[in-house]
Amino acid sequence: MEIRDIEARFLAELLAAEDKHPGWPHDVIHSAAIAMEEAGELIKEAIDFHFGRGDRDRLLKEAAQTGAMIIRFLIHIEDYQPLEEPKTKYLRKTEDKK
Repeated sequence: MEIRDIEARFLAELLAAEDKHPGWPHDVIHSAAIAMEEAGELIKEAIDFHFGRGDRDRLLKEAAQTGAMIIRFLIHIEDYQPLEEPKTKYLRKTEDKK
């Protein structure tokens, strides 16, 4: 597969996703989770393909969707900000491990 074909597939999936789901999370965790959810679907298709239950077209579709979500993540990279003050109820202090 040529780079221009890959780019075209990524762009087609990106535009379809933006049309279907125009909003995008402002926080990095939810944004990364969307990208990784697509990566999980790619893994499932890879397993199915490996064991003869899937086909190359579905594998290609999931790979393109994963790439599109990574691109979408990167488009918004400047929007993500760390918490100004971490919520201590979610963090364990190292002294608590004793």
